[in-house]
Amino acid sequence: NCGDCRGCGANLVKNGNFSAGNAGFGSALLFSNVYPLSAGRYTITNNAQLANGNWRGRDHTSPPTGLFFAADGALAFSNAWTQSIPVQKNTNYSFCFWVTNLDRVGLTLTPPNLAAVINGVQIAASGALPVTNTTTSTTWQLVTVVWNSGPNNFANVAVRELSNASSGNDYGIDDISFIQVSPTSAKAGPDTGI
Repeated sequence: NCGDCRGCGANLVKNGNFSAGNAGFGSALLFSNVYPLSAGRYTITNNAQLANGNWRGRDHTSPPTGLFFAADGALAFSNAWTQSIPVQKNTNYSFCFWVTNLDRVGLTLTPPNLAAVINGVQIAASGALPVTNTTTSTTWQLVTVVWNSGPNNFANVAVRELSNASSGNDYGIDDISFIQVSPTSAKAGPDTGI
């Protein structure tokens, strides 16, 4: 099926599963290996509890050893993850990523809400992510959208924070993909928001 996150071709995102660590992408947040993380910082880890004792979370596809992006959200709307990807004109692409609220069950904090953004336009969002993670399980939610490149030669793709809070807004991101899902004859308009 070419309409899902597997698409019809190769994943154009570099290091979308974070197996290469903190490489191949940009972020408005600051990378840190000093724990606990403070607001506006992120790390690449296999266990969120190492970054903050109140967090719970493991890799989406390869726990307990796989790596993922774990962040203490910023106080301003910011792009947590970004990458510029060359695209073919007038072609559909599937942009997908998995997100989770890292706050442990029992905490009542501002939930994260993460958006898919392409060329500065928000085209999908996770909504407020519930607190569901325990020391033995991590619940991940898929954010997926199909985007048409129109006249564009590049897609500046991003995962953007929408919660804008210092209490809570703690999240994980994993398995980011951007895959062609249609031939170059697609005729849909570019950058249409929801």
